[in-house]
Amino acid sequence: MTYRTNLLICTVLVVLAGGRLAFASSQTNEETALSDAERSVVRVSIVRQTDEGRFLQSYGSGFVVAPGVVVTNRHVVAATLGPDGERLNGMLVWVTPTPGQGDRALNAEVQWTWPTPDLAIIKVPGLEAPVLPLTSSIPGRTDRVRAAGYPGKAEEMLQLTADDIIKPRTPYSTVGAIALLSDRAVGGDAVATVFHGATISRGNSGGPLLDACGRLIGVNTWAGVSQVDSDGAVAVAGDQNVATRVDSLITLLQRTETAFQLDPEPCALGKPEGGVDVATKQKLTELEEALARSEREAAAERLRSANKTAHGELIQRWTWAIVGASVVTGGALVLGRRRRSRSARAEDSHEPAPQPSVLSANAAPPDPQPNAADRVALSDPAEKPKSSRPLWRAAALWTGVIIIGALVALVVSASLAWG
Repeated sequence: MTYRTNLLICTVLVVLAGGRLAFASSQTNEETALSDAERSVVRVSIVRQTDEGRFLQSYGSGFVVAPGVVVTNRHVVAATLGPDGERLNGMLVWVTPTPGQGDRALNAEVQWTWPTPDLAIIKVPGLEAPVLPLTSSIPGRTDRVRAAGYPGKAEEMLQLTADDIIKPRTPYSTVGAIALLSDRAVGGDAVATVFHGATISRGNSGGPLLDACGRLIGVNTWAGVSQVDSDGAVAVAGDQNVATRVDSLITLLQRTETAFQLDPEPCALGKPEGGVDVATKQKLTELEEALARSEREAAAERLRSANKTAHGELIQRWTWAIVGASVVTGGALVLGRRRRSRSARAEDSHEPAPQPSVLSANAAPPDPQPNAADRVALSDPAEKPKSSRPLWRAAALWTGVIIIGALVALVVSASLAWG
């Protein structure tokens, strides 16, 4: 395997081995998201005003959905409304922000209510708390969720007075997991609901149910109290915590043309311990894709290398074939030329010798000087046989041809091999 492949494999192993660290990091991110979300939580108090003074009658929770606009349960503010939804005299709605978002309770007015999903929209002039974002991406079963608000049980345990209750206080937060996503609410109404394990009680009504990223996925509406029938059977099990899913709230906000923030992306946090969260899964997916891409590139590189080797071997064979053919052809031509030269010299050596003439006794000796024709014949180099031309010229010519052919073949081989 290539270096890149080994590096990617090691990276995948590191990511898998670091699952615990990723989980710890996700917990830190959840705490930050919860801290940001808690700034949008408010307490909704119902105050009865009489000639003797003002008295705290009941309270619940709520959250900021738009600047100066709060959402809560309808049953939280029901005591302030008449049969036709009109405001009753002497009944006040106060909204108290968390510390750092305000220093006192603010007067509020109920603007819209929707009985079936148990929702209400309240207008709060002067409220400066930040907006809580909504999400349409509901976590899956067993994913962690958090309930924020002001449970009455905790207030009773702390023995808070009415004056303490209406002051800015940090909301309580409980954690649990989604148990069931239902298309029916408690009582059988066709309302999308979330059954979850984040403990709530009276006072949490109207408060937000948050995903691990601190976004609203539901409005806490109902908490079951253990009830036993006369025959001893459990009629209602305790710790049944129910929230109206965010879908109904989005519908109400759209109908009333109320602005809101919506984040449709899934949350990468809040997975069960021991599992792999969405962010880690995404990283693993990216690494797997990169590994597959690297393997494809390595396979392509091996194929190119094999093709280069095959081309090189083929061209090398052709090169040696050309060189061998050139040597054989050149040698054959040189041998043929030498054979013709030998044949020419043999013919010259077999010419008949001149016969001596018979002289009389009184004849004078022949003149030793050659005649003019003989002198010309002896001194004319053009009459030498052609076979006497040196053979090194032919050898040099064919040697050059062989060298040039070999160089051309090598250049072609290199160009094909290296692409």
